[in-house]
Amino acid sequence: MPTPDRFSFFDPFPSIPSRAERRPDSTYGNTELAARLYGRLAGIDVAVYAYEGYWRMPGMMPNDMLAPTEVTLFYSRLAVFGVSGQANGLGGVVSAEGGYYMSRDDPRGDDPTVPSSQLRLLAGYQRQIGESLTLGFQYYYQRMMDHDRYVSSLPGGFPAEGSYRDTLTLRLDRFFKHQTLKLSTFFFYSPVDRDYLFQPQLSYKLSDELSTTLGANIFGGTEQTSFLGQFDKNDNVYVSLRFDF
Repeated sequence: MPTPDRFSFFDPFPSIPSRAERRPDSTYGNTELAARLYGRLAGIDVAVYAYEGYWRMPGMMPNDMLAPTEVTLFYSRLAVFGVSGQANGLGGVVSAEGGYYMSRDDPRGDDPTVPSSQLRLLAGYQRQIGESLTLGFQYYYQRMMDHDRYVSSLPGGFPAEGSYRDTLTLRLDRFFKHQTLKLSTFFFYSPVDRDYLFQPQLSYKLSDELSTTLGANIFGGTEQTSFLGQFDKNDNVYVSLRFDF
């Protein structure tokens, strides 16, 4: 994981410098598996999918919940089942996705060190306005299952995650100068957490093979424990040069 002097994020154990990491063994039993089946049904592009593997965000296991001296980062097992659909509608493209994230190592939701099972939903709409402007909206909803058990299992004074989180997304793409100059804005906002991420980007195509990009990532929020608010000190500006061949 990045160190706090290079990347700032919420750490529930900030005073514990001793850290260890436990990764899954490289065995056949720990192999990640994914499958996707897709087709067209009644004019709608439909897909169903499944995944068996691990959560990408590590959990934190203290050696003592009341007076920890060491924290171990570990990856717990995960299974995902989902469905998605996309079709033309409302003058643009309408899409929807739904997935159930099953926590294999905490099916009851009463272990605060392991991510609980989740329901995730996503609805989107995209439309091209004229030849040079594209507009897109998305709404994302995530609910923690067995939230009451999760809260009751936390040690006293330990910050608790909310039972759900949602995010509104707005994206605008505008081309200029015969589509050699592109201005993009990507804005995330969570009504529940009241945090946000703003990503402006300016790209210029110098030639058929060479392009350059100037962009920024600007975070904000009212709480350092929220999903985007924890990165409030990580605002950055970047420049890139890309060569395609």
